Amino acid sequence: MPGSDYWEKSFITGSARLYVLSVLSGGPRHGYGILKEIGDRSGDCCTIAAGTIYPILRELERDGYITSSKGTVGGRARVTYAITDEGRELFESGLAKWETHVAGAKKILGV
Repeated sequence: MPGSDYWEKSFITGSARLYVLSVLSGGPRHGYGILKEIGDRSGDCCTIAAGTIYPILRELERDGYITSSKGTVGGRARVTYAITDEGRELFESGLAKWETHVAGAKKILGV
């Protein structure tokens, strides 16, 4: 029988962009801050690996949904990410689609 992370990885892979945009909707953050916020909000249920989040951030930036800026925080170089207006629109449409999907999935699963 698969381990407990069998389903978690599948669910997170499909939802990671939505989670990132949700966190950035609350204000700019650096990569670790995004990871920590996702973990905190979900009670560590929906954690994203550092090796996974940075490709997502690069993709979202390339597509114009977020921006990045380099700076120094506490003597350490940090890249801070912020959501754009297009990113907010993408988040809102993604959230609406997610809500529709969850409602449909509950009907399929009988819950």
